[in-house]
Amino acid sequence: MIDKILRQCNFIYKQLGSSHNECIYQKALCSEIQYIPGLITVESEKHVPVFYKDTRGNLLTLGDERIDILVKYTDEVNTMYTKYLLIELKATQSGIRDHMEMKQLKKYIHALSYIKILVNDAMVINFPQQRESEQIEYKKINIIPNENHQDEGQFHSDYEHDGPTIEIPV
Repeated sequence: MIDKILRQCNFIYKQLGSSHNECIYQKALCSEIQYIPGLITVESEKHVPVFYKDTRGNLLTLGDERIDILVKYTDEVNTMYTKYLLIELKATQSGIRDHMEMKQLKKYIHALSYIKILVNDAMVINFPQQRESEQIEYKKINIIPNENHQDEGQFHSDYEHDGPTIEIPV
């Protein structure tokens, strides 16, 4: 699924070029994703509640975050299983800043786990705003459940992008 989405992103970028707002690329990508085989649902701007446990143990809802795109799809190997892919989109000149985007993805993965959505994979996709690049930039994260904290919605992830994979606590 990830490779198919990345191909669609490059197609969109070649069609539209640079200089558009993130929402333009988001609408185009959601339109293209819906035709990928194995897709169950694609949600754009999904609202996810932010919870807080106070000192008395009460779980409070403080507000919500909005996730750019959440894709639910069937596993290509075993079609009995469904998977979730979290996509964070950018349209910047500065490219993907690892620290900021990883922090943002961790926050979303944690929030989704509270509503029983366990993300299998996540990625940040940047549609560069300078025409020097003919392709999108992306970073993929493979989410690995942390057995010690699974009930609390905490995960570890393997982060990969053109180099060694490192483990990031989520």
